[in-house]
Amino acid sequence: MNKFPDLKKVHIPTERLLIRNLTTSDHAAYFKIFGNPNIALYDDFLPIREEDAVQNVTDIIANYNTNHYEQEFAVALVPENNTIGILYMRHEMARILIGYHFNESYQGKGYAIEAVKAFINWITDNYDAKIEALVDYQNLPSIKLLQKTGFQFQTANNDELVFELPQKPFINGDMVVGLVDFATKEETE
Repeated sequence: MNKFPDLKKVHIPTERLLIRNLTTSDHAAYFKIFGNPNIALYDDFLPIREEDAVQNVTDIIANYNTNHYEQEFAVALVPENNTIGILYMRHEMARILIGYHFNESYQGKGYAIEAVKAFINWITDNYDAKIEALVDYQNLPSIKLLQKTGFQFQTANNDELVFELPQKPFINGDMVVGLVDFATKEETE
């Protein structure tokens, strides 16, 4: 494993989405996500300004060339190629920490689950490391997403919960790990 993919050419298609490298034309979509106070509410950042989005996207693109330990990728709707979300990974020794943020207009439509499933498969195909996610204990939608994608609660640190993926939970989009789904029937439909 640990063949380390070419981070300059990330291309992960799903049924409705494409996970890809950010481009300079993504700064407006990046700002819509990270400039939104509701998105920042459960995270460790304050809403950014538009000029910050331009600089952040420029820095992210530069990181693709360096195999930097932190990477962010666009989640785009196909065929329009409109960026609706951002996936994050931080490679630390024997673990990869993932995160995700989606434009509020596209939340609740299953895009995040679809993107995270594909991202998990891509990571497990390319890295030999455990996958973890940190989530604010009050961010119930994110907790449910982690559970639906095979993550299991491990521990609590201050105001964050730590979830770990015990093994590759999806093969060709089908769940292969038994899960306990804490979401109500209405939330899963």
